[in-house]
Amino acid sequence: MITAVLDLQNRPEIAARVARRQEFDDWLARSPLVEIVFDDEQLRAASSTRSG
Repeated sequence: MITAVLDLQNRPEIAARVARRQEFDDWLARSPLVEIVFDDEQLRAASSTRSG
């Protein structure tokens, strides 16, 4: 998902408004990423079903 968002910078209508193109490694190093852990077994099962 992150690379898809960063790839939007290549679209002409967006590139014209972007002051500096961000690279994935640079963006990742400076981004406050989080991990979501479900404590509820039903939610955990639903999440693993969607991702698997």
